[in-house]
Amino acid sequence: MSNILIDVCFKNNTIKMDIERVLLYELLKLSLDTNDYEIEVLKAFAVLKRSYLSGYIKNSRYCFKNKKPIVIDDLNFEVEDGLLKKAINETEGIIALYKDSTVDLYYTECCGGGTSNSEDVLGYQINYLRKVLCHFCNDNYSKRIVDAESIAKKLDKNLNYKEELGNIIKKVLRDDTGRIIRLNVMGKDMDAEEFIKLFEVEGSRAYFLEQNIAIKVVGKGLGLGICLEGANNMAKKGYGYKDIINYYYTGIEYEKLCDDEILNSLKGRKIVIDPGHGGEDKGNEVNGILEKDVNLIISKYIKEMLEKRDANVILTRDTDKDVPLSERVRIINNVRPDFYISIHQNSFFLKGVNGVEAYCFSENDYDSKYLGDLICGSISKEVGTVKRGVRFGNYYILREAKVNGVIVECLYMSGDRDSMKYNNENYLIIAKCVYESLCNFYNVIP
Repeated sequence: MSNILIDVCFKNNTIKMDIERVLLYELLKLSLDTNDYEIEVLKAFAVLKRSYLSGYIKNSRYCFKNKKPIVIDDLNFEVEDGLLKKAINETEGIIALYKDSTVDLYYTECCGGGTSNSEDVLGYQINYLRKVLCHFCNDNYSKRIVDAESIAKKLDKNLNYKEELGNIIKKVLRDDTGRIIRLNVMGKDMDAEEFIKLFEVEGSRAYFLEQNIAIKVVGKGLGLGICLEGANNMAKKGYGYKDIINYYYTGIEYEKLCDDEILNSLKGRKIVIDPGHGGEDKGNEVNGILEKDVNLIISKYIKEMLEKRDANVILTRDTDKDVPLSERVRIINNVRPDFYISIHQNSFFLKGVNGVEAYCFSENDYDSKYLGDLICGSISKEVGTVKRGVRFGNYYILREAKVNGVIVECLYMSGDRDSMKYNNENYLIIAKCVYESLCNFYNVIP
């Protein structure tokens, strides 16, 4: 498989990394002793975790919107025994899906004979995590005596002496001084004298405190997803990784990532390009050049380039006509694109202000902020202007459009340096910068 890249965060910087290498990193973080497990179990883990990571492939139908990159702490991680690499290589590109959506890896060390429904553990329902009666692990249990007083301290509670003690000591009859007359101990009725002899205490004016809690635990873990012990026993009996996944997960299908489609095409991507102003609304002006015309020229160039990569591109206007903001928003919300990009030219009363800047609605709009930064960086470098960066604004189109989008202020028509750059050569360069930034965002080869 070719290098399918996803964005990761390393030292607060977004970098691109091959998905299979990120998969190795994520599996290493589980700290499994791989020598304890059959290769088919490790393959099942690789497929399930790769499935989750495929949601970070921006040029795929599985992509998570506005998901922050996975954090990588070390770029020089390796594994010596090679078993995880073997599991990854032998399942290369294979992902697990539930109703055409990616799944994630959930596992427990030993379910003790039955896994859990997700809502009983996580508090919400995941349809592929349904309770399974496991016939491949044992019901071994562990016992532990816990000091009740230490638990009470952790919970900031106090333990108090009681007149009875649950089902162990009950039906306690006392006189008016509090001395025991009769009581029932574990189902046996007895008088005060028998009580004193049985418990070897000095008197019958007694009260009770639960100091220890005995806990019997069947299995290990929360019982969610794959039972490691059961999966290992399945593998020893000849079951493959798909059998293991299908046993513990409900309704799973499999697919292989298509690297050619992901790396070389924007097929399936819908992009709205919005040439700002138009008609009677001329926008800004420099040396007889109107902003509305510049925006349309650049937008048409962008459309042409994106369509060569099989993207579906819609212009909010393709002629010199007035399109109200409300109509532009209506088009965007009807089309529901992956992105809209509104092309503009800036102006300011100080001629010394030059540069490219982008606007998105809020800091939480991670994808728009990232794309805006890519566009600003590219235009700054290729056209030779100041990178003023991404800002946040409560503009109508940003506020009312229900999908990811950016306003790009390509240059300052009023700027003493930018004003000299308004020519067809630079319009083409700006369009190419926007196009290549979109390709870069989706990790597609321009």
